Amino acid sequence: MHKAEAANEDNRQQSPDKNLETTVENNSNDEVFENEAQKDDEVRDNDSSDSCENKSTLQVRNLATHVKTVHQKLTPFSCTHCSRSFGKKESLKRHIMTHTGERPHEKKFPCDFEGCESLFATKQGLVLHRKRHDPAYTTPEPKKFVCETCGKTFSTSGALKKHSYIHTGNMPFHCGVCDKRYPTAHKLKEHTMRHQGIKNHTCPECGLKKTTRHELRVHMNYHTKDKQFPCEFCEHVFLNQGNLKRHIRIVHRKIKSYNCTHCSQSFGKAETLKHHIMTHTGEKPHACTVCGKRFIQLVALRKHANVHVKNERRKINHSSCTE
Repeated sequence: MHKAEAANEDNRQQSPDKNLETTVENNSNDEVFENEAQKDDEVRDNDSSDSCENKSTLQVRNLATHVKTVHQKLTPFSCTHCSRSFGKKESLKRHIMTHTGERPHEKKFPCDFEGCESLFATKQGLVLHRKRHDPAYTTPEPKKFVCETCGKTFSTSGALKKHSYIHTGNMPFHCGVCDKRYPTAHKLKEHTMRHQGIKNHTCPECGLKKTTRHELRVHMNYHTKDKQFPCEFCEHVFLNQGNLKRHIRIVHRKIKSYNCTHCSQSFGKAETLKHHIMTHTGEKPHACTVCGKRFIQLVALRKHANVHVKNERRKINHSSCTE
C-alpha cells in the first residue's frame, strides 16, 4: 500500500516535466508550420526572379510546377467557357464551377430513413450513415434508362434524352452558320469556335492546334501511344476510345443509326451519310484547280490530282528526250 502511494507521488512529480516537454514540442511544431507558411508566401510573392532563393523549401514534385507557374508565367490549363487560363489544374476546376454553378461541397444527399433529416455532401458519407440505422443496408441498384433503338443504357433520363437525338436527328441546338445541330449548348459552342477559327490548344510535339482540350488529349495519344484500346471481338487496336466504340457499333453490332431522308439506306457514320446525300443532291464541293472537275470527297480529288502530276512528269521527260 505504501509502495503504491510512493509510486503515485513519483508520477505526480514527473508529470509537470512531461507536460512541459509536450508543450515545448507542440510550440516547436507550431513554429515550424508558421515558418513554412511564411516561406510559401515568400515563394509566391517572389515571381520576378529567375533564381528563387526559397525553392529549396518546395518538395521536388512541386518544384517544376512552381517554376512554370510563378517564374515562367505559363498557364497551360484553359477554360473552355471563356478565354481565361490557369497555371494549375485545380484552379481551372474551381473556375469552371463559376460557369456551371456546381457546388461540390453542398450537402445534397438526404438520408431516407424514417424520421432522419440528415444531409451529406457525398454518396459515400450517406451510405456510411445509413448503415448506422440498419447494418444490413445495401446501396440500391442505380436505375437504368435503356435506349429502345440500340439498347444502350444510361444512368439518368437526361443522358438518355441526349443520346436519343442521334437516332432521331432532332437536336435542339442549331448552328446559325451551317445546318449542323447539336444535343447540348456546350457542343454547339465548341462547333461555333471552329467556324471562328479559335484553336487555343497547341500540341507541344508537332505544333498542331486544336479547339478543345479533349481534342488535344486525343491527338497527343497518337504521339505517346500511352493509351491503347484493343477490340474484344477482333485484332484491331485503337488509340481513341471513341473510334473503338464506333468500330464495335458499326462492324460487330451492325448498328446503322444515320438514315437517308431521300431513300431507305442507312449508315454507321454521319460523314458517310453526308457523302451519300450528295449523290442525291448532286453537290460536289471539292473542285480540281487544274481542270475544274468536281468531287464529293476530298480523298477522290487528291487521287485525281495525281493524274495531273503524272502527266506533267511525262511532258518533262518527253521534252528532255527530244532535246
